[in-house]
Amino acid sequence: MGGHSVAHHARDGLDPSRIVPGRPLARLRAMPATAEHAIDRILDAVRSLRAGGDSALSYRTIARKAGLSSGTVSYYFASRAALLEAALDRHHARVAELLSPFLDKAGLGPGPLARRLTKYAFANQGDIRLRLSAWVESWSLPATRRANVDQVLRRIGERFPLDRWTKEEQRVIVQSLGWGAQRFAALTDEELCIYVGVDDPAEAQRIVVETMGKLAEALAEDQMAPTTDTRH
Repeated sequence: MGGHSVAHHARDGLDPSRIVPGRPLARLRAMPATAEHAIDRILDAVRSLRAGGDSALSYRTIARKAGLSSGTVSYYFASRAALLEAALDRHHARVAELLSPFLDKAGLGPGPLARRLTKYAFANQGDIRLRLSAWVESWSLPATRRANVDQVLRRIGERFPLDRWTKEEQRVIVQSLGWGAQRFAALTDEELCIYVGVDDPAEAQRIVVETMGKLAEALAEDQMAPTTDTRH
């Protein structure tokens, strides 16, 4: 996939002398604006193609969608795995931004947070489908991401503990809400309407968003709790 001449990159309006081949997104912070713009175009193309149902994500298709040459795409991302990882890095960075107000002691409560994250999932279906498909391909998360997930779950438990549930059960609850929101967001409009039982996709999305918020609020307010204290 590498070995392309600098002519590819000059044609795309990039500075070939400043380009670092094969680097994932997290290592491109110091790159010139033209290079960062190209990275954004590539990752936007991946997101758009995945939202449209393209699971192959060939370099040629991505390049055409991004308005760049195939050589430029492979120059920045030496493998498909590196490309998908960079796209997922950007997705998780956005989710982290949404979580930060909740993890702040003066921030959002569980209901508003659940609604915000579910709305985000519906508005970013390409990212959600990419995340789910990447997970299914490997059936695991990278070690660094597993560590991040563990840290977030701990902070959520500390920020808003559920008195009647064990810490382990609380982690299951948070993940169930998160995975549920992603699963609904990944559905086609037709499937979503079938699952929710309405004819209008927009109404179906509204119902899912509101239901996730109500579930989070009911759990936080102890309206849904085990009949016995499971902590003992």
